[in-house]
Amino acid sequence: MERKKIVITLLTVLVVMFLMVGKSFAAGSYSASLTPNNSKTSKGSEVKVTLKLSGISVDGGINALTATLKYDSDVLSLKKSDVKGMNDWSVTYNEDNNKLAIDSGEPVTEDTEIATFTFKVNDSTSATTAAIQLVSIAAGNSSISEEVKISDITTNISIGTSINPSTSPSEEPSESPSTSPVENTTNRVVNNTPSENKTSNSTTTKNEAMPYTGAENYVLPLMLALVVLGIVSFVNYKKIESK
Repeated sequence: MERKKIVITLLTVLVVMFLMVGKSFAAGSYSASLTPNNSKTSKGSEVKVTLKLSGISVDGGINALTATLKYDSDVLSLKKSDVKGMNDWSVTYNEDNNKLAIDSGEPVTEDTEIATFTFKVNDSTSATTAAIQLVSIAAGNSSISEEVKISDITTNISIGTSINPSTSPSEEPSESPSTSPVENTTNRVVNNTPSENKTSNSTTTKNEAMPYTGAENYVLPLMLALVVLGIVSFVNYKKIESK
């Protein structure tokens, strides 16, 4: 009888372990990107940055995301009223700690733009570039127990004295508009249609979900061990029943 209890306990542990492994790898993945409407701007001007979710492979989709916005306040400024949701997504922005809570009534599984941030370049800045980051990104829905986290994303904006060509002969001519702006994303290059009098020099880093990186190195051995343990437990259970 004691041996039978041990076998039943082992079988129960096996079932629980299978459920835990399956649940942890069902969380899925997605990626996010920050894209400015102007890759080059000037002091006192505004630049709008769009947050987009893509490659969504999360069980049940995504309808909630949290993150923290990082930027140099000596170079850029952002008001709460200039943080807005898109496509039926709403945004709550805390100006004190730059934390974001973005949510939607319905989960999405398709590529979706969910928010915009309209920054103003400070008149007094002497910086020639500005970096905007989104860190501590986590997203999910009510049907999964733990949010899926991804690595930080960044976009860079060039700051010049003017985004328009100079009309004064004493001033240096502005840079020629690029006819093939390039958006640099992870391991790929995309050519977009240029906007008038804008040069493209921004780098947008788009990172995939990272929580289970390297998981393939131990999942197979773990599954094999569970199968072997299950077979041994089942054989012992049958032996006990036959007595």
